[in-house]
Amino acid sequence: MDLENFLSQRSNWLNSDNRNCLYSGIKVIRNLKNKLFPRKNKNAFAGINKLIDSALAENKIPFLKIKISSLSDHEIRLLKEKKLIPGLKRAEAKHVNLYVLYKMDSFLLTNYQDHLTIYSLESGSDFPNSLKNTQKILRFFSEDIFAKDQYGNFLTSKLEAYGSGTKIAQTYILPYSRYFNKLTELTKNLAQNGYKYTGLFGYEDLSEDLLVVANQESFTTNLEEAISKFKDLNLKIRDYEESFRIKFEENREAYEEKIINSLVCEMKEEELSFEKFLKIYFNISLLEKYQDLFKFPWNLWLDFLQENHIFLAYNESFSDITSGKLRLRLLDPVLDKLLKYYEVRKC
Repeated sequence: MDLENFLSQRSNWLNSDNRNCLYSGIKVIRNLKNKLFPRKNKNAFAGINKLIDSALAENKIPFLKIKISSLSDHEIRLLKEKKLIPGLKRAEAKHVNLYVLYKMDSFLLTNYQDHLTIYSLESGSDFPNSLKNTQKILRFFSEDIFAKDQYGNFLTSKLEAYGSGTKIAQTYILPYSRYFNKLTELTKNLAQNGYKYTGLFGYEDLSEDLLVVANQESFTTNLEEAISKFKDLNLKIRDYEESFRIKFEENREAYEEKIINSLVCEMKEEELSFEKFLKIYFNISLLEKYQDLFKFPWNLWLDFLQENHIFLAYNESFSDITSGKLRLRLLDPVLDKLLKYYEVRKC
């Protein structure tokens, strides 16, 4: 597989039939013993790539190796928007490599903030394959080569991953909670219980984004406990969203009328910002006819996310036509179908 094919493929982990959780992932961070962190002395860590190359070849794992500094701005942007590389600057990318283990939906990032970052992704709220894959990759290496403190905790460049060196994250779509402006209540509760949250695309206003939840301080618990807590958390978030779905159902006809009239007015604009696009998407996914027409509410979202990378272009620049106009065109066929079933007032 080459880079072009990889960037154009639909990601396996974006194939969820889970109503609330789009995908989950596990990240494992390791650093070499007796070595400074990459940002302290980048030239000292060329050996980590040789270590990775040798381990993957020895275990007969097919992979694509991507040298970040050799990529075009467009290719870097696509990898960032797929959430496969961090938002690093050109100067920081000089020694950074991304290894794509495409048969495992797993990735290795070398020489960024830590020597080695292993991460694996899968659809839905459970993550048995991600856990299995990251543990399998770790077995390619002797644990003795990795840095630990005197208590056996893995040393990491950031305190939030110190200890097990493991981060768990899940990406949620919660349209009913959004509609009733209850996401703030949820995120406050998450913060109080030791979880970190953000938007998938980093907006401060989470009502215009997807909610990403991660364990905040792995050094306070072991991996098994963290996984168990995440499974409990998923049930609580599902129940929270369900309570607002029930509230919506109690007065569905009035809520739907409000949504469809607002949608028609907003679609008369010449173009849509990424934030406005998300807002519209979240609202139309609540409509009963939308769910009937598209079988499952997130199918259209997944198509937007993958189709020629059009939807991913949230920074307002793509070829000779603006992303805002493309987003409008993407929603047009959805609106056309819906208007066959709903009466609309004039704006």
